[in-house]
Amino acid sequence: MIKRYSSFADIDKQLKILKLQKKIDIESLKLNVAQTKNDLYPSRLMSGFNGIFQEVVLTLVIKKLSRLFKKLKPKEFA
Repeated sequence: MIKRYSSFADIDKQLKILKLQKKIDIESLKLNVAQTKNDLYPSRLMSGFNGIFQEVVLTLVIKKLSRLFKKLKPKEFA
């Protein structure tokens, strides 16, 4: 889509808006890169891994306990 301008003042205004938008986009990108670096820091990765590890271990313990309780359940006499 082609935009038509009626004066040089309109062109200058649009250029200023585009320059400001570019600066905003660059700052946003910098923040995103910094956040990504922070998220990928080894201690952060390990804390996420610990949560997954705990969940897997808890699931295994629950399965083992349920099997144990099934074995200990008194059998019904016919």
